[in-house]
Amino acid sequence: MLVDNSLILDNNFTLTTTGSSTNYIDTVGAAGGQAQISTVNTIQGGYDAYVSDWFEVVVTQSMTAGGTSLNVALWTANVIANIWTTGNATTSITAVAGQTVSLLTSGVFLAAALIGPASGKSSPSGTVLIKARIPAGCQRFLAAYYTCVGVFSGGGTISALIVPDVDINLT
Repeated sequence: MLVDNSLILDNNFTLTTTGSSTNYIDTVGAAGGQAQISTVNTIQGGYDAYVSDWFEVVVTQSMTAGGTSLNVALWTANVIANIWTTGNATTSITAVAGQTVSLLTSGVFLAAALIGPASGKSSPSGTVLIKARIPAGCQRFLAAYYTCVGVFSGGGTISALIVPDVDINLT
């Protein structure tokens, strides 16, 4: 899979509590140039693409005790403060009605699906939490948002990225 470093929302981020991704994506770019990603019907002025990029979130190290469940979403807004803040690991953001849009959501993953099995057995590292094309309705900014029930302790990590293509397992 081809990965552009500027489209990584999180790379092996130690997830403990509810919050937004370490990074966000500005689809217009810092200089106001072309969109950096392909989304279907993104922002006004058009950055339409025939086929949109993918949003993929993967557990890169087993989540450990403490938390009971996790939900992952891709949020979008025209105002960055509505979806992202510095110090994300401890900052819960309240979606702003009419301004914050959840484009995709993983559904709830119970802790049992995120915690590694007993010692000596294989780990669920690499568990895909969400792998989906970015839908229509994208605004200027994109960020991942993690909703944890409880506090995960012990160093489980997660990666979230936007990619032009994904690996598809057909078996």
